[in-house]
Amino acid sequence: MKSYPKVWFLRHGETEWNAEGRVQGQTESVLSERGRVHAQQQAELMAPILAHNPPCIVSPLKRTRQTADIALGGRDYQTDDRLKEIFAGDWEGHLRADIFKNLPEGITAQSPHMEFYCAAPGGEGFDVFQARVNAFGQHPPAKHQPVQIGFVPGERHVNQADINQCPPGVALINGEQSFP
Repeated sequence: MKSYPKVWFLRHGETEWNAEGRVQGQTESVLSERGRVHAQQQAELMAPILAHNPPCIVSPLKRTRQTADIALGGRDYQTDDRLKEIFAGDWEGHLRADIFKNLPEGITAQSPHMEFYCAAPGGEGFDVFQARVNAFGQHPPAKHQPVQIGFVPGERHVNQADINQCPPGVALINGEQSFP
């Protein structure tokens, strides 16, 4: 049986656009003050993991780099385009409330975020998104072992319970976070 390293995918902190209720996808938006607090909370969660000096690879989007700068305590990291959020096409930058007024058939305001984003007109859709993320897992940057990709259920940050339950070699990835 093939052996895989343990991997954690962390979501960026709340952004100004999250707070406004805008769809981001791959469009840039910076962390809000609350998002910087989220990143600091991730730093506390990640401290024992970072003590083992694992390689860190981050989406090149500004909000993820801002989160990484805080959550990783200033340590070096690489960026990889394959870790960008799903491209939400024509919906990027628009308020969710406006989009909800004219949703594609089968999508409702209560649909899981991944289904919502995959239905975006002009977006990349689930198959392309999944292939991109799986390509990262199977062909990571040089000097890193391949990983299997799994999904954290729900719409929340990866937490300590997720980390404790994660079998070796499975990367945790979560969908778009809903911020109360």
